[in-house]
This record gives sequence, structure tokens and C-alpha cells, in this order.
Amino acid sequence: MFAQLINDVKAVCKLAIYAASALLPRDPNLWVFGAKHAFAGNSHFLFLWVSEHEPQIDAVWITPDVQIAEKIRAAGFRAEVRGTWRGTRALAGAGVYIYNDQVEDVGVALCNGALLVNLWHGSGIKTIAAHNKRSPLYAKKRRRFELVKKARTLGRSLTANLFVSTSPAIALRFSRAYGVPLESCPIIGTPRLDASVDAAVRSLSKSFGSYGEWQQARETHREIYVYMPTFREGGRDFLSEALPDLERLGDLLAARHAIMFVKLHPRDRSRNLLEIDNMKSGGRVRPWPKEVLFYNVLQDIDCLITDYSSVMFDFIAVKSSGVVIYPFDLDTFISERDLYFPFDESVAGKRVNSFDELCGAIETGAALVPIEARSLARVRARCWEGSISPAAAPVTAEIKSRCGLEGGSSVEPRIQACYLDSHFKAQAGAPEANSQQKSHLIFLAAGMGSRMKELTAEVPKPLMLVLSNRSIMDVNLDGALESRIASSIQVVGGHSWSALQAYLTGCKSEIPVSAILNEEYRSLGPCRSVELALDKVPTAESVIIANGDTLFSRAAFDSLKITEQGIFLLCSPVGHVQADELLIEADPTGVIRKAAKAGMELQDKIISAGMLAARGPHAVNAVKKAVSEVLECERAAGKQLPWHDVVARLAESGAPARLCLVDRSEWYEFDSISCIKKFQEHNRQFLEAI
Repeated sequence: MFAQLINDVKAVCKLAIYAASALLPRDPNLWVFGAKHAFAGNSHFLFLWVSEHEPQIDAVWITPDVQIAEKIRAAGFRAEVRGTWRGTRALAGAGVYIYNDQVEDVGVALCNGALLVNLWHGSGIKTIAAHNKRSPLYAKKRRRFELVKKARTLGRSLTANLFVSTSPAIALRFSRAYGVPLESCPIIGTPRLDASVDAAVRSLSKSFGSYGEWQQARETHREIYVYMPTFREGGRDFLSEALPDLERLGDLLAARHAIMFVKLHPRDRSRNLLEIDNMKSGGRVRPWPKEVLFYNVLQDIDCLITDYSSVMFDFIAVKSSGVVIYPFDLDTFISERDLYFPFDESVAGKRVNSFDELCGAIETGAALVPIEARSLARVRARCWEGSISPAAAPVTAEIKSRCGLEGGSSVEPRIQACYLDSHFKAQAGAPEANSQQKSHLIFLAAGMGSRMKELTAEVPKPLMLVLSNRSIMDVNLDGALESRIASSIQVVGGHSWSALQAYLTGCKSEIPVSAILNEEYRSLGPCRSVELALDKVPTAESVIIANGDTLFSRAAFDSLKITEQGIFLLCSPVGHVQADELLIEADPTGVIRKAAKAGMELQDKIISAGMLAARGPHAVNAVKKAVSEVLECERAAGKQLPWHDVVARLAESGAPARLCLVDRSEWYEFDSISCIKKFQEHNRQFLEAI
């Protein structure tokens, strides 16, 4: 009790010092780096690059470990020990703090007023910060901290000014989890991968370690396997379950003239590691060499065995074979830690679910085969789309730009910039429902849902229950109302019209919600529904048109709260495209130049989410004209055409739509019965959000 009181007093004093440090003068050319008690990670690689290539920058490594500081100084670089006079002076005057995880990697008490740069340590699928129920930021999102609690968690709760990202999906995640504006999450890659593509960086980094054991293993074994499981919450001893028979595993490795290194998370204290230390596998299964950095030897690894760790994403950014996904405790892990995306759709490699299957994959060589091309492309797109490699130079230029230093430059705009731009506008300058310009939201709900007729015989598809007691329309109406994206809502129906009318009559809403009947729903497609709805909208006002059979998160609606006039189509970047999805081709400014069903070969894989906004009279008139032209073609052809043909028509006209990108996890289309079950089983993050 007394010890806790002393710690609380210290924490409150640190908080007071932090507040006062905002008054300290800052040198934008003085950059301090840190990684807690190690010399590793993104900050390690960026520190070395800046020290070598940026003579005007005074780069200082801050560490509590005297030996690490001495080793860095011996190499000709600057390092200071935290808590010493020299270390304190560097922290007090630094204009930039650069770290891998939390600002306390470097030091908390004196950072107020400096540019905080979070390089992060992985691009995985586990929830983080405000999305992780075990994080203090999760609590911060729900209640205000009392003084002592705020003081205790100061280092973990401070938000970075710059969050280096590797893809639109990762940027969006950082923005939401840490409350960082999307414009502060530039997509410029990660310095930790530089060692895999830059021999000079790798050589310099290796000079600080001891690679003798690794080099000997490489020279004396045909294959090197590395098992890198992620951290289990609560310190659960999982290794005895993952590798229950080291002798059997050792025999298999010996037969292949192979060796396996086991690299546990730094916080892991699994008791079974003692067995590996004792070499009960005949020396074939060994603990990871202490002074070897994974990224310096990544190219030497023949097979990575992992589970939910972000290391898998790093590995496949560089290599396209030799990945084994080993989630032997998937159900238990998910009960301890939520995932952002469905696990099966988020990994790439050979899947094994038990120790027997793992042994079989090693024995047969299946562990070494190339990764299936589609899953590899999908995962790479989600985590690495837009990344720059090597990344140290663009990251440095971005930091210098934020500090106003000469030689600083932001990343060259690409399609990803449109993604960030659209979201930033949604957050920073979105019009509310009572703004001067009225917006009308139109849901298309007239179709028969023939592919799901067992569920849609008596109700429209949007009224199907996809949760225990909530329909697609329930979720979408709630999301639209919470977003305040529109001043009125129209739902165009046809099939099971009386059921839709009864549903909408019972809706309680602050804004008008009405139904429009499309009597020609059997002969004409959804474009007729759009035409009927647009006829009721004054040209001077704005419209948002959305598929009624697609579930949208509030974030998806928020993304189309755009102040400027024009036509905007909600889309998502993906790794591969399904046969019935609309593929979008856009120029670097985000203007859509082509829209067609899967078949176009494009470098950027972007698909439509099924929601379009037309803001301003010119935009609304352009959409009306395109709808009319598509209906003429429909009547002439005698068959229904998808309303997305309007997007293609706009692309051919002088009023093309522009991209407004969201992550693929922010919407879900139901086109078969199996989709409902799949959604309920795997979309935990979406379910929690709604």
C-alpha cells in the first residue's frame, strides 16, 4: 500500500513536469530515438540512416542501458543514457521524439511540445489502442481519467503527431485507434524492412549484433525454420501446446537437414522455453540468438511459422513462399484479443491447425511452397499498398517537412492520397443534417433477392435479419441517422411492398423516412428505382444513393459527408476481385475513368461499395442524365442492367465520379445465404461498431 502511494506520487510529479515542459525551447534539428531497453525496431533502422545521411540532424539514441549507449558511441554515433544530465538535456531540447510503440520508449516527462513520431512495430490484424479492451486508451475512449490514473498511464495515452503507415487500411486503423487525423498518417512504408532490400543498411545494423550462431546455422543446414508466435494475453503458457513433442520435431528437422529457431515475443515468459534451452530436440530446435535482429536475416529464412503476429505481413512483403499459419488456439486467442478482420481472409500461407499437421507440412515440404497468388495479393494490398521501400529517406523527409526544415517534402500524391483526403474531409469539415445544403439518402430495396429466395419470399432482402434481431435496414438506418448524413431518407421498394411499407411506418426517426413504389421492379432494374427517387429530389439539393442489400458502418456514411460539389463513389482497395464486383479504374487524382465488372487488369485493385453521392445541381443533373441513358439502353435491350452502369456512363461523360475510399471492412454485401453466416462468424469488429 505504501509502495503504491509512493509510485502514485512519482507519477503525479512526472505529469506536472510534463505539463511544464511545454515551455521549453525546442531544436527542430535535434531528434531523439528510443526502443525501451533495446536497440532494435523501426527506430533503430531510422536512427542509423539519419545518422549516416543527414549531417544537419543531431540524432541521439536514448536508452536506460549503459552498455547499449557505449556500443553506439563506439561506432561513432551519439547515444545518451536516460536519467543522466546529458540524456535529460537532450530530451529537454529535442524537437522530435521518434519511437516504435509508445513515447515512453524514449522518455515521457519532457516531451510536451516536441513532434511525436510513432513508427509502430507491426501491421497486423490484432486490435490496438482504443480498439483493444486491455489498453488504457480503450478506457479513455469511454470515460475521463482521474488525475492519478492519467498520471500512471501518461506514456501510453499520449497521441503521436505523425503516425507512419503502410497502406490505406493501416492508416485508417491508426487514425481511429489513436485519434490521429488521417492526414497525419502518411503512407510511406516502414524502415524496419529496409534491411531486406538495402545491403548497406543491413551491414551497418548487423555490426551492432552477434551473428555467428546464425551464420553457422545457415552454412551447415539446408533449411532454416523460424517459429514466431504472437504474445498471449495474461502470460498464458501456450508453447507446450504448440510444440508438445520436441523430440519428434527434432527428428523431422534432422531428416531435412534443417534447424528451427523459436523467437518469442519480448514479453513472453512461456515456461516451456526451458525445454528448448535444454535442447531436448537434439539441438534442432533452438531459442532465437539474442543479438540477432529478425529483419537483418529475413532473406535467409526458408520458412516462417507464425499465427496472429504482424511478422507474417512483414515476411510476405519481401518473400512469396515459405509461410505456415499455425493458429492452434484460434478460439482461445480471439476470446482474449479481438481482430480487425476475419482471420481466414487476413492471412496468406500454408494453414495448419495442429501439431500433427505442422509436422506433416515440414516433413512433406509443403511448408516451403509458394503462397497462393490470390491470398498473397489480397494481404499485400491490405497491408502494403502504397508503401515506399526503402522507407528511411521518405520518412525522414516527411518529418523534416513537419518541422519546417530545409529538404523536407511530403510524399508524392498517389491514389492513396484521395483515400486520406476523403476521410479527412469527413472528419474535419463534414456538413451536419441542418447545413445549408440538404441531402437526401436513397436506399434501393425493390429487388426480389432471387439468390436468397428461401429468406426473401415474403420480405424484401434489406429486411432480412443478419444479426440476432436486426435487419440490414435496421443497421443502415441507425448508421445514417447517427452520421447525420442526410435531411431525409427515401427507400424505393417493389418486391414485398406491403412488408416494406409496414416496416417504414413503424420507424422512429428525427428526419422524414418515406417509401417509394417501383411498380416495374420485375421488368426494369434498379436504375428505374433511382429515377423514381431522383424525380422527387429538387435539383439544387444533394443525393446519396445506396444499395439496400449492403450493410454500411457509420464510418462508411461519414466518408461521404463531403463539403465540395461533385460526384463521389464509395470504394475500397482490395487484393483481388470477385466475379460480380464492380472494378474501378481511376487516375492519380481519384477521378474515375472506367468502371466495369471484373476483367480489367489494373495495378490498383479498387471495387465499388455500392454508395454514390451527388452534391450540387450540376452533379445531380449529371446523375439524372446518366440514369436516363442507362434506362433507354435497358428498354432497348429488353433486360435489366445494374445501376452501377450509371458510374460507367458518368466516366464516359464530362462529369465523372471521384473516389472516396474506405477500408473493405466498413461494408458488407449480402448476395447469398452463406454470406450471412460468414458475416456473423467473422466480422466481430463490425458487429461491435454497430
